[in-house]
Amino acid sequence: GKEGITREELLDILTKTDNGIASIVSSKNRYAKALGVDIEDLSVNEVLNLIMETPRILKSPILVDEKRLQVGYKEDDIRAFLPRSVRNVENAEARLRAAL
Repeated sequence: GKEGITREELLDILTKTDNGIASIVSSKNRYAKALGVDIEDLSVNEVLNLIMETPRILKSPILVDEKRLQVGYKEDDIRAFLPRSVRNVENAEARLRAAL
């Protein structure tokens, strides 16, 4: 769906990552490349703005609950999430259903 993600949610996700921005942004995907910027050169604020404008630069799926963050598709890790508590970011929903 196009429910979007808030800056607060992004900051919350970043606090759960191991490598900050690099953990959640796919600098290699075509959307990121099309922006013509080097994400590593940007400040956190600038990257947050970019994500808000172009959410497709996020790795997918990104699943979040109160304690955990799962980026990418690893079935066993996804099973560790309780579906009720998962906040789907972008379009992880169908993949999550398929995995459970």
